[in-house]
Formats: sequence, structure tokens, C-alpha cells
Amino acid sequence: MTDSPSIVNDSTLIERLMILTAPVVALSTDDQGIIRLINPAVLKVFGYYEGEVMGQSLLMLIPELEHIEYEHFTEVMERGELEFFLDDEEDEVEEPQAETGTDSQNYLERFINGEVAAGKKKGEIQTKDKDGQIKWIDISINKINVDGETMYSVVISDITDIKKSEGALIRVNEHLEEMVAERTAEVHRKSQDIQTMLENLPQGILTFNQDLKVHDEYSAYLETILETDSIAESNVLELLFSNVNLGADSMSQMRAAIDCILGEDIFMFDCNSHVLVTSFERSFEGGRIKSLEISWSAITNEEDVVEKLLVSLRDVTEIKVLQEEASHQKKELEIIGQILSVSSNKFMDFILGAREFIEINRELIKSRSQKDSDALDVLYRNMHTIKGNARTYGFDHLTDFIHEVEQEYSELRKDPNPNWDQAHLLEQLSETERLIAEYSKVNEEKLGRKTSLHNKNAEVLMLDKNRMTAITDHIDDIDPNDA
Repeated sequence: MTDSPSIVNDSTLIERLMILTAPVVALSTDDQGIIRLINPAVLKVFGYYEGEVMGQSLLMLIPELEHIEYEHFTEVMERGELEFFLDDEEDEVEEPQAETGTDSQNYLERFINGEVAAGKKKGEIQTKDKDGQIKWIDISINKINVDGETMYSVVISDITDIKKSEGALIRVNEHLEEMVAERTAEVHRKSQDIQTMLENLPQGILTFNQDLKVHDEYSAYLETILETDSIAESNVLELLFSNVNLGADSMSQMRAAIDCILGEDIFMFDCNSHVLVTSFERSFEGGRIKSLEISWSAITNEEDVVEKLLVSLRDVTEIKVLQEEASHQKKELEIIGQILSVSSNKFMDFILGAREFIEINRELIKSRSQKDSDALDVLYRNMHTIKGNARTYGFDHLTDFIHEVEQEYSELRKDPNPNWDQAHLLEQLSETERLIAEYSKVNEEKLGRKTSLHNKNAEVLMLDKNRMTAITDHIDDIDPNDA
């Protein structure tokens, strides 16, 4: 048993080390409340060094201890070195009144034995540190007997941050109902806004997921575009792509792409969205055809997995018609500008010559059922002449097409075993003739320049000055960048 003192000494050392390194303020006072021992945590909590408070009253750190209001006190009886609270049911002890003295022992005893009002915590005190900053602390005081000497053990925890959090939580709770009401109103308002958009947006909007069924919420205009009210729960592919000008292969690729996208990472949408159809034409009752444009958007969850696809459908039939009309007018104005750069006699020479060459080529093609090298030479030479003249006069809309025909003749000449497609060759001539007739029509109807096709030397009717001015002003308005 010779090792017992060593064990005790080691145990005491460990306890002292624990007190010195504890994150809370641990101190002891004598029976007068004078601090006799304190750990370094006092600097962090109160801003005092140990030497500043040693030998000072505990009230230097926490003056509020003198002014705590207690509802009543519990009698404390001593039995040896133990203290216990009497059970009210076993012993009737007269409850002492709060003492009003100011000595140190008095406030320490009152703290130990006093009970604060319901809803309050006795150990929680608001005080200030050395610099005057407000601190919330939780303090516990215990009376101890050391070798017959009365002392008090005091432990102080800094709960300032906890109190701030509690305060914030209280404020949140106080306004929680108001916040919930505001949030509910905001959600309702947004829902109304979305519903209003769906009811008034001049586009067809719908969503669907992996079962390919159209969800109940869709825009009202979708019924107008598709001319049906049987939309909700319909198969989206059958709903959108019945009686359209899309081939079976396009439809198959689109279905496969949708299967690859839904339920997968958004990356799959980025990889496959190019396969999804963006425009098509659809037939309706009475042979009416609508031009429709469609766009696709992915709706993902928090993990970026595509849960739904959003489809936006637009009826662009009228827009297409206007675009075609605008394109036709633009082309017509360009032809007018090209014709006006050539004299009337030269223009008529070009028209007459081109028609003669076309007629010769047509008779050659009709009279041959297979390749004839001599005939091909004539076909090529005539077409090359038409192209050369058109290029000289700047008739660009003629030049581009005739160049393609000329190139095909050239390939036929080089090929020892060509496919002599008589119908195709005649169709090319008819298209060339149509383009030449278009120039002739503009010259006569828009510019009013007429001359006999059988007499190159016939008089030319001159344009009215005002009409010429109007035409040239219109040409000046053409933006070359739109070509």
C-alpha cells in the first residue's frame, strides 16, 4: 500500500490540470466571497487576468449577484459534511424570509437557497465584462467544507451566444405566423399568376413525364392550336404528331431520345435534345395545313435528374405566309434592280435568245432515249451561252440555277455509262424557262417595258418619270445584308 500517496497526488494533479484548462470559469472563495483561486478562463469570459481578480470580491466580476430577487427560500440543514433539502411532506419547516444584508456570505447563501419565480432560471445572469460589453452567464455556487473552513465553489459558463440565438429564435417564432401567412399569400399569388399566364398565353404549353401522359395543367391556347379539348392524360406523341409531315425514322429517333432523357441526368438532355423535332406541318379537317414550331425544356429535381419535359407549341402559319410574301417581294425588287441596269433592247435580245436555246434543248432531249455525245455537246453549249449572258447582265437568280444544270450536262458528257433521265432533264428546262419568264413578267408588269418578241427593232414604251422614281426609291430601301 506504499503507492497510495502517489496515486492520490497524481489524481489531485489531474484535477488541477482539468480546472486550469477548463473552458468555463472555475473559482473558489472564502466565506466572505473573496476569490482565493481562479482559472485562466476568466480572461476569455470577463477580460480580466487572474492576478487582477485574485483577492477581490466575487462581486467585482458579477455585481448583479447582490440584487437577484427570490420568491422564497428552502431551508438547508447540515449533517456532518452533507447538505440536503427537507422534504415538505416529512418535516414542516417555516420558510425563512429573504435576508436584506449586504455581506458576502449573505448573497452567496441566498443564491444557494433562494428560488426564483417560475419561468426564470436562477443561474442565468446578465452582466458586463471589463470593457463594458454585455455578457450572459450561467453560474452555479456550492458551499463546501475544507478542513473545517467554509468555502464556496463557483462555476461560470459564457452563454452569450446561446442567448443571442435564443433571442433570434424568439423573434422568428413571434413572426412565424406572419411569415407563414405572407409565404402562403405569395405562393397563392404566384399560382394565380401562372394560371393567368396559362389561360392567356398565345402558345401551347404542356408537360409530361416518363409515362408520356400530358399533365392536367396546360395552357388554354393549346386547345386552339390542336383544335381539340381532349388533351389531359393523352399520349403526348399521338397528341402532337398525328397527321404531320414527319417520316417514320424521325418519329422513331425522337421517341428514343425522350426515353434516354426522362429519368436521367440533365447531361442526357444536352446530348439528345438536337434529335427532338423543332418544326413541322400538320393537316387538319378540310385539308387545312398549319405550320407549327415546338421547343423542349427539361424540368429537373435537386439532383439534376430530368423528371419532366416542358413543351411549348406555336402556330406560325400566318408568319410563314408573311415571310414567303416578304421573300417574294424582296426577290421581285432585286430583279427590278437587275433589269433596270440593262437597256430594253439588250434585255429583249437576252429573253429571245434564251427561249430559242431552251426550245432547241427540249427537242434534243425528247428525241433521244439514251446518251448522245453530239446532242450533249449542243445541250451544254446552249446552256453555257444562256448562263454567260445572264451573268454578264447581272441576272443572279438565273445564273445560279442555270449553272447547276450546266454542271449536270458536263457530268453526263464525262460519264461513259450515264443514266439518261429524260423526264428529269426536261424538268430542268421547264424550271429554267419559268425563271426567264419571271424576269420577263417583271419587266412588262412592274416596269411597263414592252416590245414585240418577234421584232427586236420595235419601239420601246418608255417609263413614266414618276413611276421610275418610285421604283428606284423602293430599290434604295433594299438592305443588301438581307440577301
